[in-house]
Amino acid sequence: MRRLPLPAWVFLLSLLLFVATWLAAPAETLSGGLRLAPEAPARRGGPATIAAESAPTPAAVKSDKRPFLIRGFGGRPYELALTFDDGPHPVHTSRLLDILHRHQVKGAFFINGMWLAAANKGRSRAVLRQAHLEGHMVGNHTYSHENLAAIKPQRQTWQIVTTELLLDELLGERPRIFRPPYGQMTRHASNVLKQYGYQQVLWNVSTKEGDVAPDPDRLARQLMMWIERYRGGILLLHDRHRVSVDATELLLA
Repeated sequence: MRRLPLPAWVFLLSLLLFVATWLAAPAETLSGGLRLAPEAPARRGGPATIAAESAPTPAAVKSDKRPFLIRGFGGRPYELALTFDDGPHPVHTSRLLDILHRHQVKGAFFINGMWLAAANKGRSRAVLRQAHLEGHMVGNHTYSHENLAAIKPQRQTWQIVTTELLLDELLGERPRIFRPPYGQMTRHASNVLKQYGYQQVLWNVSTKEGDVAPDPDRLARQLMMWIERYRGGILLLHDRHRVSVDATELLLA
């Protein structure tokens, strides 16, 4: 029998070692070395309905305002951070603040600066001041909700910085958290956030309010389904929609 040359033996042994290592690896080890906890749920793609892949956990939101505990099906406790985009609204946001106060829950409001400069800016500004004074977090959600990935770098900077200046003027402090519209970011926008000391906050629990309006009960049940699926997380709603405010009250109740 013809003997194999030394390089062939080296290759064969390396191949056997690789196969043995692969077979012994835990099932949750994915290609590229990424590991998921054994009970971690699979993520769905696209921020339109569920979190982007890089969505942080609530613990990643640096604040003394902690998420609240919610009891899931079977009585299991989950941590849930309530966040609301696209406000403030002079009526719906005001009613939402009353609901949160009644349930002793804090939320995070990601603001579009254009509402602080609109025709009814007086009422919108008063509502936002109230949210800030009551201990809710206030974040930057750009000026007019443009998709940052679809506009030029100079416009991206303007969208972020203009809202920062408005919030600083109104509240006396700069926002430290930022949520990009549609969950879309660019390298330039990321550099701007880094320069201004922002932390980006996405989400992992959400649903399209427009698909269920005006049915807050259905929306609340859908949200509970996602909360149970993901064992808590960061909940995204919109305080400019009455159905979202109604669903929040049902969820907290």
